Amino acid sequence: MRIAHSICQTALAFTILATLSGCAIIRDPGGNSVEAVRKVRAEARTRVVPGKLEDVYRRTIETADAAGWEVFRRFPEEHLVVYHQIPGSVDSTQVGVFCSESDGGVLVEVASPSIFSRELAAKILFRRL
Repeated sequence: MRIAHSICQTALAFTILATLSGCAIIRDPGGNSVEAVRKVRAEARTRVVPGKLEDVYRRTIETADAAGWEVFRRFPEEHLVVYHQIPGSVDSTQVGVFCSESDGGVLVEVASPSIFSRELAAKILFRRL
């Protein structure tokens, strides 16, 4: 009886955690996809956008949401959002959007291991910012 109760508690806790995390634990338990985006940041498409960091970061999220991009993971403390399922891209390779302070505004970087996904996401995002 105690074992069954413990199993039920564990299952409930896992379900709640998976729901709150957007199932990111299930889709990417080791964080490999996020690390892949960070590794290719040096090859990112970039643009300096006028404005304050928090405002530009919020606008990038709103723009991606309006374009139908699916959020994979958010890192608000790093001003980073990793997306997958970019409409128009045939693969589900993650695309990272980094925002950081820069001279003249905010540096927005679009990085992805997939060149096609990176270019498509950058074109959509930069056109609308």
